[in-house]
Amino acid sequence: MSALALFDFDGTLCEKDSFTGFMHYVFDKPYFYKKSLKVLPQIIAYYAKIYPPHRMRPELYRQMFKHYPVNKAKYYGEQFAHYLYYSALNQQLLERLQWHQQQQHHVVIVSASLDLYLEPLAQRLGVELICTKVDCLNNQLTGFYASRDCSNQEKIKQLICRLNPKDYESIYAYGNSREDYAMLKFADHAFWVDKNLNMSNFEN
Repeated sequence: MSALALFDFDGTLCEKDSFTGFMHYVFDKPYFYKKSLKVLPQIIAYYAKIYPPHRMRPELYRQMFKHYPVNKAKYYGEQFAHYLYYSALNQQLLERLQWHQQQQHHVVIVSASLDLYLEPLAQRLGVELICTKVDCLNNQLTGFYASRDCSNQEKIKQLICRLNPKDYESIYAYGNSREDYAMLKFADHAFWVDKNLNMSNFEN
């Protein structure tokens, strides 16, 4: 039996917020701020910590990408994955991921961020991916998710749908926010990444 290693992405394996970072990468500032105005009350409530991230993300995504061509979204996703791979990964966590690979552990990125860029990035890293999937119809993004926002307890639900935890002798998990608590508590060995991107043992 091998071990299972679960990595959150934004703020953990990645130094940046890739979710909104991808939107800034695809769209110019006038478009981004024009669309953001449509969900301004939610954005204000989000920064006031009274509107949860798992509700904010789908609304912002819908405003930005509804009716956007799938081929363009995938093109920008590939380009953004290239940028993230070379310029935005937390080197301490990347070395930890590579250590797990050297030990022949099963490594999985588990993230609420989007498959548009996480799929090509996971392929570059040689790891499995569980994340939020976007919906498309007639070669356009619908503006909705094809899956639930992969955060909080949903991370565990999607993990169990994909893998059998009993197949592993131990489970490692790495996270940086409340949305990772369920995954960290699920693991035998849990590690917390702080705002300075330093890793320490997670205190349950």
